[in-house]
Amino acid sequence: MLLLAVKTIQVGLALASQTGQLPPTDQKAWEQVASSVVTVQRSGRPFNVAVCISSQGLFLSYSPGIKGALQARMNDGRAITLVPVSTDSRSRLALYQASPWLPDFAKPVQLSAGDPAPGTKLLAAMTTGVAKVMVSSSNGFGFFGKDPRPMPLYDVRFEGESPQVAGALLFTYRGELVSIACAVLGSSPQIKTGPGFTTDPQRNFGQQAQGGGSLNGGGQTNNMGPSQLTVAYTPSLSAMRRVVDGFLAPTHQVVYPAIGIYCIDDPLGGAQIRQLVSGGPAFLAGIGLGDVIVSMNGAPIKDQVAFAKVIFGLKIGEKLKLEIRRAGQLISKEVLVGKQSG
Repeated sequence: MLLLAVKTIQVGLALASQTGQLPPTDQKAWEQVASSVVTVQRSGRPFNVAVCISSQGLFLSYSPGIKGALQARMNDGRAITLVPVSTDSRSRLALYQASPWLPDFAKPVQLSAGDPAPGTKLLAAMTTGVAKVMVSSSNGFGFFGKDPRPMPLYDVRFEGESPQVAGALLFTYRGELVSIACAVLGSSPQIKTGPGFTTDPQRNFGQQAQGGGSLNGGGQTNNMGPSQLTVAYTPSLSAMRRVVDGFLAPTHQVVYPAIGIYCIDDPLGGAQIRQLVSGGPAFLAGIGLGDVIVSMNGAPIKDQVAFAKVIFGLKIGEKLKLEIRRAGQLISKEVLVGKQSG
């Protein structure tokens, strides 16, 4: 048991010990958040990382789907247990409560004040150490794994071959949390250097992020210059705010705006309603299966992606004005925006 404990301490400090070769600017940036990042272990080995978001010891991380408490090590070698509190299946993020915990153990990190522009450099904290990351695109929209509910995404590129990117914590050089890598580019040979596209008409949301089911591999690398790059997808800052706000609420539940419908692309343009929740906001407003949404609050809707983008940006409880096409006729409807848990 003593040998195992010593080995665990050494593993727990692995991430911190690999940062000594960082350039001075990167090292300074990392030192701002190092005490707030813990290395999660499984069977005595580094498995994931998590970050403190509350002085009460609440930690945020990518959820690998493992149930039960997790063992973790802080940057100073202190051992803590992370007890699961809540999960958000849409973003694949999870909330944990650290135990034992005192407020002076770590300073909670704050979310970035603004979206990173394409080309922005970030630092990624992983079980293997700290890596450099560049934001390639900040206006994507897609879904993680099999969850059919799309959300805004960032496309980020990791410097070099980084096979353990799922779960990486992304920070600005000011020490602010931007996002968490939740998926890597799929391994399809048709996908080389850009976002993947699904050919399934039921789920053609544009970008498809292949769910990071394993924290120890699966990254797709692309030769895009002098070195290999690993492509990953992360929830956007707006999505992160929704998740963090939900996790920090008294219920610890993430909620999203919804009107109780599921759409697909209509051949003539617009978002065709394929599924309708009985008793939901759209149902109560007199909207039916097969109706095609062509406008939302005056904004034209060309496909299901445009529909999803508008829905994601709405506030729960506000009124939404829809223009739908039914049997060749345009009809106006007003829907009260409801909510859906993550």
